[in-house]
Formats: sequence, structure tokens, C-alpha cells
Amino acid sequence: MSENMITKFDEYWKESHGVLAMATILDPRFKMKLLEYFFPIIYGVDNAKDEIQKVRQICEDIYLRYESRVMSQASNDDITTKPTSSRDAALASDMDSLDAFFSWNFATSEVFVKNELERYVKEDTLPRIHEFDLLGWWKLNGVKYPTLCLIAKDILAIPISTVASESSFSTSGRIVSPHRSRLLPSTIEVIICTQNWLWAGKKGCVIDGDDVHSDEDDEGLEG
Repeated sequence: MSENMITKFDEYWKESHGVLAMATILDPRFKMKLLEYFFPIIYGVDNAKDEIQKVRQICEDIYLRYESRVMSQASNDDITTKPTSSRDAALASDMDSLDAFFSWNFATSEVFVKNELERYVKEDTLPRIHEFDLLGWWKLNGVKYPTLCLIAKDILAIPISTVASESSFSTSGRIVSPHRSRLLPSTIEVIICTQNWLWAGKKGCVIDGDDVHSDEDDEGLEG
């Protein structure tokens, strides 16, 4: 049995998952450095470069898709925001001048990179922080990396496991069957809660309001 488990494990880890790799790269503490460290250990020194290149290509493809969406949205915003008065026209003229300045400033920078992804990867990683708010970091740096910020919001919101959601749907599927499809939401909630309470009673747990604890916990508190 253990040999079969090892075979299945190797089968799943034979190829890295692009979305998981992208989620790792979107952590400013790791970026590509984590892949460069662990891939030689996982795939061997000879195959590590090819695997890293595969991940890099996946990340670039994802970035280009989002970049096209951002550019399309920006162009639509430019079309819909037309000046309606002389003051608005003057402000629009000033903004055009600023746009020209920012374009010139970016083009004449000493370190010129092609896109946000390259600029983000080339920057130094953050130090090791245990209590690190990753989504908060991307919220603060959304102005600097607007496209990567959109990618982070979509990819980092993916749950690491679907067990909880699948379990909920399985439970509701047994309650709301084709023959019992017109139950009120309040009735469904009562049935599910009652089922949990009954199972808790069989396991020796005591229900105190919204809290569920075992009898052994009560004995420990009394002692």
C-alpha cells in the first residue's frame, strides 16, 4: 500500500502546478528565489532550469492576459471621461502634459524593464516575517503594481482545499433532495444544526449556546 501511495505522490508532483507556483511568486518574501532553491532538490539540478522556465512562462502568460484587460479598461475610461467645460478641458490638458512627462520619465530611467512582472521579480525579497499580511501588502502596493495586484486578488483568493465546501454541498444535497426541494431556508438551517447537535451529543460534547465542548473539558475546568 505504501508503494502505491508513493507512486501516486510522485505522479502528482511530477509537474509543478502553474497557479500554485504563481501564488508563491506573488509572495514578496519568496518570489522566484523559493523556486530556485527548492526545484533543484525536487527535480534535480539537470531538470530544475527547465521546470523554472516552465513556471516563468506560465507566469508571463497569465500576466499578459491581465495586462490586456487593464489596458482595455484604461482605454474605455479615457473614452467615457470627456471634458464637459472649459475648466475640465484645462484640467485634461494638464493631465495630457503629465502623461507625457511620466512616459518620458519611464523611458529615460536608468533601469528599464519591460513590465511589472520583471520589475517585481528583480526587486529584492522582503525579510522573513512570520505574521505577514500578504493581501494587505498587495493592497498597499497596488498603485506600483496595478496588474499584478489584480492577479494577486484572483489567485490568492483560491482556497487551498475544497474539502469544506464539498462537505457543505454534500450535507445540503442529502437534505434538499429532488423530493424535498421546497424547504424554507430557516427549515434547512434548523435541520443542519439539529444534526450537528445530535452528533455532538453522541460524541460526549455539551452544547452551551453557540459553543460546543466535551465533558472532559468541563471536568478539567472544575478541577
